[in-house]
Amino acid sequence: MLMVGIKAAELDMERQPEPGAAVAAIDTSFPVGWFLDVRSWEAHRSFYRQWCRPMEPGEYSHLLRQIRNGIGTHLLGTVWRLTLPSGAPIVVSGKGHRLFRVLHANWTPPARATPRPTAVEPAVPQAATRPAPPPPAPMPVPPPPPLPPAATRLRLGAPAASDLLATRLRRWG
Repeated sequence: MLMVGIKAAELDMERQPEPGAAVAAIDTSFPVGWFLDVRSWEAHRSFYRQWCRPMEPGEYSHLLRQIRNGIGTHLLGTVWRLTLPSGAPIVVSGKGHRLFRVLHANWTPPARATPRPTAVEPAVPQAATRPAPPPPAPMPVPPPPPLPPAATRLRLGAPAASDLLATRLRRWG
């Protein structure tokens, strides 16, 4: 084996801890295969803020399943009233693929700026009189055509060049 510029002692991949060193405790309460994704972090944080505990295994999926299957009560836009596996009610904001955040339990939709009418009045037929049509708009007057440029003889260095330029100006304007 050829090693260039690296000492063999620096490549000790199976290094054992020093005798008497503290062994790091392994957290066995965190389920294997779980990770806190950036997209679900806000939902987990707001759940912890309201319920004072982290989500248990399966709760996030249980809430998403209720949204996907339409089991929960749809309140407004992306807001749903769901139930935890324990039966406790919870109000969340989310879609079928992720939860955005957990809202307060007493959350209600905001009042509308203009109230909806409670009943629609039937249309009363009006008399068969039609309003008079508006008068026709006056026709616009087209502007007069532009005047042709005045013929002037250009004075350049060579008489042939000035004649050629004057001819082109007359022909193509």
